[in-house]
Amino acid sequence: MGPMMLPTRKLDVLVVEDNVPDARFVRLAMGLVTGVAIEVTEAKRLADALEALEQRPFDVVLLDLGLPDSQGLSTFSLLHSRFRDVPVVILSGLADDTTMFDAVRLGAQDYLIKGDFDAQLLVRVMRHAIERHRLLMQLSRSLGYVKNLLQTVERETPRLSRARRKGIPQGREKQNVPRRYGLSRPSPDASSLSFRTQSGQVSWCGCASSRAAR
Repeated sequence: MGPMMLPTRKLDVLVVEDNVPDARFVRLAMGLVTGVAIEVTEAKRLADALEALEQRPFDVVLLDLGLPDSQGLSTFSLLHSRFRDVPVVILSGLADDTTMFDAVRLGAQDYLIKGDFDAQLLVRVMRHAIERHRLLMQLSRSLGYVKNLLQTVERETPRLSRARRKGIPQGREKQNVPRRYGLSRPSPDASSLSFRTQSGQVSWCGCASSRAAR
């Protein structure tokens, strides 16, 4: 079994597990990873895990559903409801398809049954969970920005209609909309607004090169 590669940066992993052999197995799995320093923090109770997450951020949580102070899916629900920005991989001895599907539906990145995976698979699942969660958070931010932008357009539509009825040149009123929201035209060559999905930014784009060509 060869070493697993992860991005070259430190990863903080919170292991929520009250079974000592299972927690030791996770630590051994982390030892397979090369190219990145992994710091493992252990918590034996859900209350301890919540306190640890309050104190500092973690890149991923490996969570057992059966803890001394919490049992079943409520363990995940309580943690996820308070820390939605942290990806969670469930490690459980409960081999139940309904529980597995419900956990993923509620927001868990993955669900592994104890005894059915090796260290290499655990590391791969953890890596994929971190990246998948990062992309989902980026998409959520972008969709939120688009929603706000559409709400702004919806608010401005009546203003443009009133301006047209009052005889104000429509082009002049439209030019005031970006300025009102901090999107002033940077130069005469900037002709239209563009939205960048990945960065969630709205900016002016222009045709300076095409004008020069003409």
